[in-house]
Amino acid sequence: MKSARLSNARRRHPSRGSLVVAASLLVVVAASLAACGSSTASSGSGSPKGPFLIAVPADETGTDSAYGLQLLAGIKAAVRYVNAHGGIAGRHVELTVQDTKTDPATAVSEAENMLAGQHYQAMFPATGAINGLEAALAKVATAQGVLEVNAGGDPSVTDPKIFPTAFSMSSGPSATGTALACLLKQNFSATTVGIIHHDEPYSNGEFAAMASSGIKIVANETVTETDQDFTATIQTIQSSRPDVLVVDIFGPQLGQIFHNLRAVGYSGPVVGGLEVSAQKPTQVVSTLSLVPKAMPAVAGAGDVRVNGSLSPLQQSLVSALGTSVTGLLGNPAAGWDGIQLIKYAYEHGPSMKTADLVKTLEGLNGSKAIGTLSVEKPSFSSANHGLQSGDFYAVDYAQQLVSGTYTSAKKLPTSC
Repeated sequence: MKSARLSNARRRHPSRGSLVVAASLLVVVAASLAACGSSTASSGSGSPKGPFLIAVPADETGTDSAYGLQLLAGIKAAVRYVNAHGGIAGRHVELTVQDTKTDPATAVSEAENMLAGQHYQAMFPATGAINGLEAALAKVATAQGVLEVNAGGDPSVTDPKIFPTAFSMSSGPSATGTALACLLKQNFSATTVGIIHHDEPYSNGEFAAMASSGIKIVANETVTETDQDFTATIQTIQSSRPDVLVVDIFGPQLGQIFHNLRAVGYSGPVVGGLEVSAQKPTQVVSTLSLVPKAMPAVAGAGDVRVNGSLSPLQQSLVSALGTSVTGLLGNPAAGWDGIQLIKYAYEHGPSMKTADLVKTLEGLNGSKAIGTLSVEKPSFSSANHGLQSGDFYAVDYAQQLVSGTYTSAKKLPTSC
């Protein structure tokens, strides 16, 4: 881990991470996978000769818009690519995008209206997990019989007992936390950290994993999405003297945090988790000089490899997004991969029944690669609908992507 990345990153993300970031298929699920097993893709099968319709509730505005727009950029790029290569099951793909305003009530209303009004083959939310929004949409998808691929961020959404038709593209928070701990140990010899973050499920799991990996959290400061002055928060962390400050925030607040860091004279290393990587630096602050030079960002599944090599689909994503990509590709890649996942389910399942689509994705089980995940191994199963990968990489935060490769003055760890 969420910016329509032509900017970059993940979320959880992401988040977060965000992420680095989606939605999926359809049909009638009545509250259990058994009921789902006998249903046909009523909300989504439609005419096999008609367009392949995907509903996209998206955080285009509101507190999580930076993340939502990134996912949406990847989704749109993937649809253009897929349509240029035969569509999905031979059908032209069309998107219906509605703004959630990063508000759960609005998101649910828009999603219900979309799914009730037309025959959608999939729902692919370009949203994060703030305020329970991701889980709220997964509930709508389950009730309406739509098999959803989402960007991840809320661990509950990966539980098929609760949401039998939802699949998350995001790596689990425990893997993210472990990767961040690795980065802190190897690059900064850190044993203690202070953290600034939003109070949401992914961050909580991420930091628990950091602690389990031997990093002591000496200051854990939670802020809201509307806070504007972080001076007192930074001073509290400063007094605890952590080896590294982890800023796990994205959106316009990042700029104010950097201003406050400079104002109080904070001099220690600053590291960004997945949420930080969800912003293009020039969208965070007016000048890159405000971004600490030593600030790296952690990336999740689907990101560009630190050695600069790209899979063919990763290169296609880079080409589709344009050459001015900065930072990380995780969140657009989540949108890109979600479309590839939907395409895989529809073209490799025995039928378009929801149960068959679910089983097809569960059958990946690390044995096949999808989308930019060609360097990762999806780990879906009948017990886990979340991508659980510890394969994380890092690049310098303000790094410019040039000709499809990253150049880094500093070799960053790819494993611990």
